[in-house]
Amino acid sequence: MLQPGEELDVYALAKGVRCQADSFLMSLPRAERRALRALLKRTADHGTPRNTELFKHEEGKTWVFRHRKGARLYCFMASNADKPTIVITHGVKKKQDKARASDLRKANTDRQIFIEGGSHYDIQE
Repeated sequence: MLQPGEELDVYALAKGVRCQADSFLMSLPRAERRALRALLKRTADHGTPRNTELFKHEEGKTWVFRHRKGARLYCFMASNADKPTIVITHGVKKKQDKARASDLRKANTDRQIFIEGGSHYDIQE
């Protein structure tokens, strides 16, 4: 679990022992990483941000956490028995204003595999 909270929990998908979202966060400059982790904590404690500069619906069931310096964390909403859950699929550095089709496809594919109970994706605990 990336961030437990009062309102919801934030998880990241892991394939085997590799978690792309966590690896991406660790590759960011310290200030950017801290800002995104603070955003995840605020989200977990208080619910999804209303500010579309921070959290934006992309298409279908894909959402994205955004940092002003270009870091993006793609995610989808899920639920468990206890409370709502956000599952982060992967992170990227923004190269343009509009989301790349390949990033949206990856997020949607990962979501579908997760929902279907794909054996090679787990939620990172």
